[in-house]
Amino acid sequence: MLDGPRFEVYSGTIDKDARWIEAVRGLANARDRMEALAKETPGKYFVFSTLTYAVMATKDTTVVGITRPSAP
Repeated sequence: MLDGPRFEVYSGTIDKDARWIEAVRGLANARDRMEALAKETPGKYFVFSTLTYAVMATKDTTVVGITRPSAP
C-alpha cells in the first residue's frame, strides 16, 4: 500500500452513538482530516484502525458554554 493502511474517521463517542464519516489512507492523513472536521463542526471525533481494530486518536471540540463577564 503506497499510501498506508486504511483508517476510519468517526464522529460521536467510541462506545455510543458513533457515526462513520469516511475512510482515509495513512494515520497522519486521518488525524489531519479529523482535526479539520473538528474545526468545521465542533464535537467528538475519533480515528479507528481497520487493521488492528483499535482507536488511534481522539479529538473533542465540544463547546460547553460561553461565560461572559458581567456588566459593572
